[in-house]
Amino acid sequence: MHNSKTMTSLQDFNNLITRMLFPENEARKEAEKQYENIELLTKAQLLFQLFMDQNAGVETRSLCLVLMRRILSNRWDELWPAWSKENQQQFCEQLLKSATEEQNAVLRKRLTDVIAEVARSTIGIFSF
Repeated sequence: MHNSKTMTSLQDFNNLITRMLFPENEARKEAEKQYENIELLTKAQLLFQLFMDQNAGVETRSLCLVLMRRILSNRWDELWPAWSKENQQQFCEQLLKSATEEQNAVLRKRLTDVIAEVARSTIGIFSF
């Protein structure tokens, strides 16, 4: 397995997230440990990319959104300012677009949770 600090392959990340879904405790705990060691910006980027990958399983995509919401909730002050204004806008636009186009009800619910977290944290930041 690659060093989790240098994990950049979406396929490697997909495998890691899949292992985090394993019912077997040892494998899941090892995957969770590797996940925690990934740098914040890389982790957020990979989570969103994997969610956007229509070839990934629904459970994997759902977990990506749960973990993304957790990052936005717990580490907003680190993540949001590290993104350029353009990246922030693209992220918000893609979230909204995905919420309107997603066919799976579970994923739509997870998307609305992420959107609500962004909205809660950006009240007063954006002026349209």
